[in-house]
Amino acid sequence: MNADGVTVQVDDTYANLAVVEMGTRSTDTPTAAGGNSGVTFSRSGLKNPLIAVAGSTSQVAVCWLQDAGSGTWGFNIAAAGGVGTQCKYLIFDNPPATNPNYGFQVFDASGNKTFDGSFRYLRVVDMQLNVSPGTLTYGAGSQYAVCHLRFGFRVWNQTGFNDVIASSVSGGTISLGYVHISDVPGSPPQLNQMSSSILVIDITNYGL
Repeated sequence: MNADGVTVQVDDTYANLAVVEMGTRSTDTPTAAGGNSGVTFSRSGLKNPLIAVAGSTSQVAVCWLQDAGSGTWGFNIAAAGGVGTQCKYLIFDNPPATNPNYGFQVFDASGNKTFDGSFRYLRVVDMQLNVSPGTLTYGAGSQYAVCHLRFGFRVWNQTGFNDVIASSVSGGTISLGYVHISDVPGSPPQLNQMSSSILVIDITNYGL
């Protein structure tokens, strides 16, 4: 219970997302347009994953359900830079049930874990909807990551897209800008755009 004696901070009805994997991956595939690159990988056993990217490299990540039967999810990170570009990432999901049973833990009526004090949880600092390329400023004493909830892009022709909006983090400054992905032929020239929607996440002391 919080200090007001009324608000419940943790209970058995809601499971906040926790870090289930984090690290650095090197891109291994050049983009169709060349100059930039990406990496794709899969994970199984996840329920409601979100992927966030961090660090000074301009990058964007997306996840999708590959196989509902096996619970396999695919993840793709696109980055500004050639093959071998280093990309920091974090995957958040429901707290796994396989951790050792000690410490502060909360379970629902079916025995499913809804909270485990040994995990690092999703700490949302800000949610930006329909945000344009530019900079966002937060407290300089913390470390941040960005989850791209909606893929921002711009299309110069009738089909496909050329550029996606990626993020980079330096101190308390988050920069959003375009990364060139592919060249799409088409006529007549036409500009279609979609703004990004993002979560800004505090990952201070997460060890990334």
